[in-house]
Amino acid sequence: MRGFIHWVVPGGGVVEALPAGLAERGWEPRLVSSADAITALPARGADACCAGLLDLRGSGEPSAHGLERIREVLARGGLGWVAGLAPGQVKLEPVRRLVRDHCHDYVVLPCEDGLLATVLGHAHGMARLEDCSGAMPRPVPSMDGMVGESPVMHALYRQLQRAALTDAPVCIGGGTGTGKELAAAAIHRHSKRHGAPLVVINCGAIPESLVQSELFGFERGAFTGATQRKRGRFEHADGGTLFLDEIGDLPLESQASLLRFLEQGTIQRLGGHEDIAVDARIICATHVDLEAAVERGRFREDLYHRLRVIELHMPALRERGGDRACAAAQWRTPAGRRARVGDLARHPVPADEPPRPARWRGRHRCRHRSRLKRGGRRRRPGPRLSLRRRA
Repeated sequence: MRGFIHWVVPGGGVVEALPAGLAERGWEPRLVSSADAITALPARGADACCAGLLDLRGSGEPSAHGLERIREVLARGGLGWVAGLAPGQVKLEPVRRLVRDHCHDYVVLPCEDGLLATVLGHAHGMARLEDCSGAMPRPVPSMDGMVGESPVMHALYRQLQRAALTDAPVCIGGGTGTGKELAAAAIHRHSKRHGAPLVVINCGAIPESLVQSELFGFERGAFTGATQRKRGRFEHADGGTLFLDEIGDLPLESQASLLRFLEQGTIQRLGGHEDIAVDARIICATHVDLEAAVERGRFREDLYHRLRVIELHMPALRERGGDRACAAAQWRTPAGRRARVGDLARHPVPADEPPRPARWRGRHRCRHRSRLKRGGRRRRPGPRLSLRRRA
């Protein structure tokens, strides 16, 4: 018999019993109803469990505080979790995000005992692969230059590792400076394409008239000045990964060519008629809301759905709990000083200091920062120039 944790999250709803056939298939549930009860369970030995069923049927629509507590427990690792949901509960966005980030699979309960036993066995096997000794794994403080020990960062590390196992397109969202390019590099480095190049291009830094030729190349005589054939970024990324940063700034003409590549795996150089097969994985990033851009007609809806097969979100530092001290320690290194982020390093942050709310947003932040650099001094107004014609 293999034991698994049956965590029933309370919330006032009725939770039906699990299928009786689980015992016949070799599964014995251990019922718990709180996060503290899970942390008290043995992490190793004969009584340790490697699989768990997160039963959310009785919670209805869980609160944000309740979901955060569940995330903290699930982020500890060591257990392969399967989510048990009520009909219609999978449509709730917070629940979907919790399942996507922390669970190997989910089932809609009640279900057949054979289906539940199968998904529990898969989660149990994946957990055993992570640590065959049955011990709880130690948290990973960093990954490929990204630092952080908060639950949201551990969830991000797992998402990156899962994304590296496939060749599906990845869409990375998040604010400026949250490390979207680091995430793309981590996916490429841990994928089977790591021996091929990672080609990076910023779609917003190229003039609109040159994007098509820069991405797909051009043939000789395609336009004035095209004296010889040139390969584009897609061909340079053949066998590897193409990272399209700021994909929201891609012109509509190039969006159509990108969609054609995602559908057929071929491109055409500018001025050419030959289909060229290219084996490149697409990872894109944006700091704008692509869904809003689709509604405004600035981004193709069919391309939007093609790109977000795997969707990741890079959290800002204010969303990462106590990671501010980790970031400060990283920025104190020579690499951090070379990256010109030494402002925080000059003001050490104690490890036990709670995170402070973000301040000085938008233009006010830039204005206050420039005043601090000038030592708090303001420029005195100079003489005014007048364009009035003298009589």
